[in-house]
Amino acid sequence: ETAWAEFCRRPRPVRFEYRTERNAGALRYFAEQVVAAEGVPGFVGTISDFTELVVARGDLRRMETLFRNTCEQAPIGIAYADRHGKFMRCNQAFSELLGFGTGEIEGRSIADLTHGEDRARASSELERLWRGDINCVDIEKRYRRKDGSIVWVRASSALVRAGSATAECSVEFLRDISIRKAMAAALLQNQTLLEAVIANLPLALLACDPTGNITRHNHAAAELFSIPAATESGTAAPNGYPLAAEVYLADGTTRVNPTNYPLARALRGETISDLELVIVPSGSDPRTTLTNARRLAGPNGQTLGDVAVVQDVTQRKLA
Repeated sequence: ETAWAEFCRRPRPVRFEYRTERNAGALRYFAEQVVAAEGVPGFVGTISDFTELVVARGDLRRMETLFRNTCEQAPIGIAYADRHGKFMRCNQAFSELLGFGTGEIEGRSIADLTHGEDRARASSELERLWRGDINCVDIEKRYRRKDGSIVWVRASSALVRAGSATAECSVEFLRDISIRKAMAAALLQNQTLLEAVIANLPLALLACDPTGNITRHNHAAAELFSIPAATESGTAAPNGYPLAAEVYLADGTTRVNPTNYPLARALRGETISDLELVIVPSGSDPRTTLTNARRLAGPNGQTLGDVAVVQDVTQRKLA
């Protein structure tokens, strides 16, 4: 009403915007453009309904807010970078992962923060991404934090296009895998130690999978059972026991059928304790042995295989 009164006092082109009363039905938005009529008293006006535009703008603002909050509150690091790898913006998780404050990462580049030993490979993969050779990059690499410490991350990158074929920037998603890397290193160390212990164990050790195929043995077992090397064995025996040695009962004359070998019996659920057998390696003298074998069960009781430990007691037997 104030704007209309001002128009009446001083006619000139004016635009009014107003809404309908809420109790009149669905809320509508109108724009009225008026100009004074020339030569006669009065005015000429046009009214347009721009409700749909207001609704669309509101939806757009809600989507922008939702997108912004999603990026900021995401539990993984998200960062946008230009064609040269310089960071344009990143979320809070990304900044905290690398120990930077808000806005401190912007202006730095991916190469600047990537560990020197991983920089060449990471840059090469990003270059392939920008050339269009690949659709995404998914690598494990190290980033340097602000304090100089190292963090292992799984970095997945893709190009961002805004409705055109030309990419505007790249987006990188980071997941901290430092704990997994540390566990993998510890596991490798323990596995290496275990392999060394097994290899140098003075007892023969054999292990098989649930189907009965031997999956692991040490040097003592290879000598005692005349197990051929992988390059020499060709194909394993049909029964899963590539053992060239002959196996007898304690009397030294009754041959043991492979289906009754300790490993096979343990797979059937038996626990073998100090079973005396005579084993005759290829081209060697008979050896008196004591065997212990048992089934290996998983957390849910499933059979993982079994293991047998064989001790050569020939000298003790003679004594």
